[in-house]
Amino acid sequence: MLKKAALLLASVVLALLAAELLVRAAGVAPRVYVIRKGRFQLSHNPKIGYEPAPLAYNGRDLSFYDYLGASNSLGYRDREHAVAKPSGTYRIVVLGDSIAAGLHVERNEDIFPPVLERLLDGRGLHAEVINLAVSGYNTQQEVETLIEKGLRYHPDLVLVAYTMSSREHLDGDILKTLLDAEQEQRRGGVSGARTNSWLVRSALYRFVRYRVLAADRGGAPSRPGRAR
Repeated sequence: MLKKAALLLASVVLALLAAELLVRAAGVAPRVYVIRKGRFQLSHNPKIGYEPAPLAYNGRDLSFYDYLGASNSLGYRDREHAVAKPSGTYRIVVLGDSIAAGLHVERNEDIFPPVLERLLDGRGLHAEVINLAVSGYNTQQEVETLIEKGLRYHPDLVLVAYTMSSREHLDGDILKTLLDAEQEQRRGGVSGARTNSWLVRSALYRFVRYRVLAADRGGAPSRPGRAR
């Protein structure tokens, strides 16, 4: 049974790879872009609204709620962290808004999550503090971020950098700017702005979702557009 399952899995993988190459060669997959500006992009989760864009951003421009300095590969103001928790490590996940993200703080090492990590280490507790804070986030966005991204790190403690506006405030400038860009792309005939930024790299995925499924729903096929 295991051999049959492995053979079936290998056949499926090979078939998908062949289909991917065929779609790429035929050029029938529409170009679809995730809506981005500065460090941010629209999230596929409407409860989050917007989130850091993955892959490191150099942060040379301080416009649009940016901070100086690079982000990690997930887009957060932090170093890289393995998903698996190292043995003997006390792991803390920090959620919050610009306070924990360190807006207007020049050096990454001076924002409070890495400062907390150094203080705990100095007191003999081998700690790892993971910063998932994003400027402008409210409590709903922080909870959804914890569910989607924070819990996979299996934290021993979760800290929320809470302000009174965090109960209901949603940063208008960041989200509004991204939504305006999304509307502009839709007027140009491009859909899928909230799709997964990794999935859209696959020509097969784009073809199935934005050609085949859109046609089944009676929607117009997407046309190439400019990246945001």
